[in-house]
Amino acid sequence: MTDHIPEKITVIVVGYNSKKWLQRCLSTLRTASASALQLCFVDNHNNPPFDSTNRSDFDVEILKTPEPTGFAAANNFGIQYTRFESDFTVFLNQDTVSTKHWIDTCVECFNRDPKLGVLSPGLRTYDLSEWEPNLVTCVCDNSMEVDILQTTSSDPVKLRQVTAAAMVIKTEVLDEVGPFDPIFGSYYEDYDLCRRVRNAGYTVGVCPAARVGHFTGSVTSTPEAEHRRSRTVVRNRLIHKVRENTHGRLGVLAKQLCFALPINLIRGLIRTESSQPISVTLGAHWDLIKIADRLLSKQRDESCWLQFLRSFRTAATERISP
Repeated sequence: MTDHIPEKITVIVVGYNSKKWLQRCLSTLRTASASALQLCFVDNHNNPPFDSTNRSDFDVEILKTPEPTGFAAANNFGIQYTRFESDFTVFLNQDTVSTKHWIDTCVECFNRDPKLGVLSPGLRTYDLSEWEPNLVTCVCDNSMEVDILQTTSSDPVKLRQVTAAAMVIKTEVLDEVGPFDPIFGSYYEDYDLCRRVRNAGYTVGVCPAARVGHFTGSVTSTPEAEHRRSRTVVRNRLIHKVRENTHGRLGVLAKQLCFALPINLIRGLIRTESSQPISVTLGAHWDLIKIADRLLSKQRDESCWLQFLRSFRTAATERISP
């Protein structure tokens, strides 16, 4: 370890029906850094009470959301109302298992590269046996082979985006680009954050030498929950695709409606492998129609975001004002 690890690191963990996951998440998090971690736990719905064991190795702050919210809003609640000041903010899912000093390893990457804005550890499956599927997707979306993650170097691999199942971001960068966009609710809000970080001139990457295990899909334990998740994923994927496209939004939306939508409906009808039920596909597109004004107009979309950002920052300023 180097001598440059900052003293102030805030870890935001959102709890949602977390009884099965929280104890192991926190017990392994104790080993993630040699520094004393500040833990902001956001009680989002139906979580076990904190006891002396949960609190013993952290400076703990517990915030309770007024009502259950999606991943983006729950983490934003933590960002906005935490009393902690920090050099780095860590977003960490409740269904994760930390390995020793993974946060320190990531922080060392930031210390070596001042343009690094966001970093993910090398996410593994929950038993740490394989690379986590969402990380593999991020690598493949960057036209890279998964083998690049086998490097023994502690230098990060630069990517376009990483997931927020375990994400380290400079707090000053988070302050600059803003929190998660609540338009997403859950899913793809992390990709959108990475997009804004890149647009601000910083880089995004993954540090394979830092390892965190992640159980994908812990909150989708019923068929109904899985259908809701799939509907949201289809909706949010298109929002992200529209924002990433630099050649005009209308073409992306026209292609989706004229080609992708009919094909996906047919696949759902004949139930091909990996297809979505027709109700999921139609529901997702109905959700998209309801925000068509933002999707069609970049100016309108940016105006809505800036309006939210002003409100978010005003509330945060009022919170810390004497």
